[in-house]
Amino acid sequence: FLLNDHYASVLFDSGAERSFVSIEFTRFINISPVALNTSYEVELADGKIFSTDNVLRGCTLALFTHMFKINLLPTRLGSFDVIVGMDWLSYHRAVIVYYEKIVRLPPVREIEFRIDLIPGT
Repeated sequence: FLLNDHYASVLFDSGAERSFVSIEFTRFINISPVALNTSYEVELADGKIFSTDNVLRGCTLALFTHMFKINLLPTRLGSFDVIVGMDWLSYHRAVIVYYEKIVRLPPVREIEFRIDLIPGT
């Protein structure tokens, strides 16, 4: 996946309430952080807790040929550059198919059906 035109290792995590980017990866994003009115405590898988009080708004996440905007909270991450959480997944109505290890998004528009009628039949 590409984040702001840079290859990133991405984890889609239905257990994460928010979406995150590793502090180390923020140097590639070229978006200035915006201060939040509140601070978030982030508990990582290893039990360590980090605090963040800013966000990178309007990052571009490229999934194949589709581009999506995503807001990311910078924090310390382990093996991944980006964690896409439920804020983004639910907004885009994503479906995670765990058995196949894929993430599906609904079509941008409804599927159109057309029936051609032949006069006199």
